[in-house]
Amino acid sequence: MAVDVLAAAGRIDATLCHSFAHDLESVFWLICWVSIHWQGPGLPRRCALDDPDDEDHPRLSAMEGVWTAENPVLASKQKQAILVTETEFNEMEDMFAPYFQRLKPTARDLRNSVAQPLNDDAPRMAADFLEVLSRAEVELDKAVQEEIQLYENAMAQHNALQPILAGKIAAAEALRKAQEEARKAERKGRKQEQAVSMASLMADFKSVGFK
Repeated sequence: MAVDVLAAAGRIDATLCHSFAHDLESVFWLICWVSIHWQGPGLPRRCALDDPDDEDHPRLSAMEGVWTAENPVLASKQKQAILVTETEFNEMEDMFAPYFQRLKPTARDLRNSVAQPLNDDAPRMAADFLEVLSRAEVELDKAVQEEIQLYENAMAQHNALQPILAGKIAAAEALRKAQEEARKAERKGRKQEQAVSMASLMADFKSVGFK
């Protein structure tokens, strides 16, 4: 929810003319919320939010309070600080989940767009906001295509290595069998030697009249 909307919600006598700028700001906060609280598409919430023993739990929980504060005036002040104070924004941006790190430049550009005062150049604000989103869409699509290419390259390398790996496995199996046959032959040879030695010994005994 936009800063002005939250501030007005906390004052009984406040009147607010809802503007499209409030909707644009809400989109910005939604992007930040998702980037901080979720691991990625189709994935659950970040474990640190629900695990008090996680080292990131305190700051993530504190940031979550910005969006879930029961006092809308307090929430508006916290959000306003993020919009206008560089250190506050940097602190929030640092909490983006690893998957959403690439959205940091987009979040920064959107924040610069919605942080400017609403004036007669409001259409320009909307145009700037949409331009940031369009640019992000192109960049993200490019990143996705690069990841697909990396995956396809990895699969091609995997497929190329399969015959080599199969050959090495076959060679190792052949070596194992050869070693096993050699050990069997060695054991058989020792038994034969022992049998010959025993026969020779018995012959010697018989030659001296030993029965």
